[in-house]
Amino acid sequence: MRFKEKNDGTIGKALQVLDFVANAQKPMKLTELLSISQFPKSTLHRYLKALVNQKIINYHQKTQTYSTGIRLVELAHNAWKNSSLAPIAEHHVKNLGSEILETIHLAQMEKGHVIYVDKQNPLQTVEVFSQAGKIGPGYCTSVGKAILGFMDEKLLKSSILFQSFHKYTDNTITNEKDFYSELKRIRSEGVAFDNEEHEKRIISIAAPILLKNQTVIASIAVTSTTKKHDLNDLYHFKDGLKQTAKDISKDVQKWRFPLR
Repeated sequence: MRFKEKNDGTIGKALQVLDFVANAQKPMKLTELLSISQFPKSTLHRYLKALVNQKIINYHQKTQTYSTGIRLVELAHNAWKNSSLAPIAEHHVKNLGSEILETIHLAQMEKGHVIYVDKQNPLQTVEVFSQAGKIGPGYCTSVGKAILGFMDEKLLKSSILFQSFHKYTDNTITNEKDFYSELKRIRSEGVAFDNEEHEKRIISIAAPILLKNQTVIASIAVTSTTKKHDLNDLYHFKDGLKQTAKDISKDVQKWRFPLR
């Protein structure tokens, strides 16, 4: 599949090339990059050379392939420290995971999609989609629903527009009307559930992380499998989960970070 060229000037075009390399599952040859780009060979090579010079991507002479460079990792780490809740919440996430011996996820939201910013596996690993750094849907994950459930009306309406309501499983909510009913329940109960809605055999419970003015900034979830627990079992984690969310909120009150 070929991608359309964005009219964002030289920087935008170079970043588009970076996207091709960063999103690949393996180091890419020039011919492979040409097949998914509309740039002429000479133009593509020029952007690649500039990115290599800046150590944003690497060029491997032996295999004649390109991959992401160490400077990109450094930039990503700095972005994580400056705009992610993870560094502040990390010890709370670890403590909760160690206490209940379950997988814990911490997530924030951007344009209706959840960004998993931390994941802790104490003793047993739950292999799920939601690795730290990944982006997932808001409407069918407990972390997403916990955030959406406590958004102000204006932001919620705009976030709903980004929901595809794709049917991942038989339990996925696939229309706006049913989803609003689900959000009403979440606001009443104070927690959100994922009842195998995004992945089969994966269940979770999530609580919103709220500032003093009740602005929701993130959510935290306990994730397990139907082999280990049923949905009712997750209620046992509700009080501890909500308390951890409050503890994180206390630590974050003086932290300035972009809420939108």
